[in-house]
Amino acid sequence: MLGPPIMLARPALSGGGRDVGILILPDWIVDLFARYGYAVVFAGVFLENTGLPVPGETALLAGAALAHFGRLELPAVIATAIAAAILATISGF
Repeated sequence: MLGPPIMLARPALSGGGRDVGILILPDWIVDLFARYGYAVVFAGVFLENTGLPVPGETALLAGAALAHFGRLELPAVIATAIAAAILATISGF
């Protein structure tokens, strides 16, 4: 379940991002996680562990950051990443 929208500490940046305290997330990342949430974490980690040059660690860090701000649940983000990594490793054999 998604939480309330991320509140801005300052006005939107000129580069098209959202400033949430110290962390600055581009609008497209926030929109991607708002629509697909845990599926983005799963896909990023899964594809990276299959050997494709996909930023899976970045997806995982973004998921953890959004969990910090209440948009996702941290235990579910961790479980999703573990499941994706295990399934990708198994599929490689």
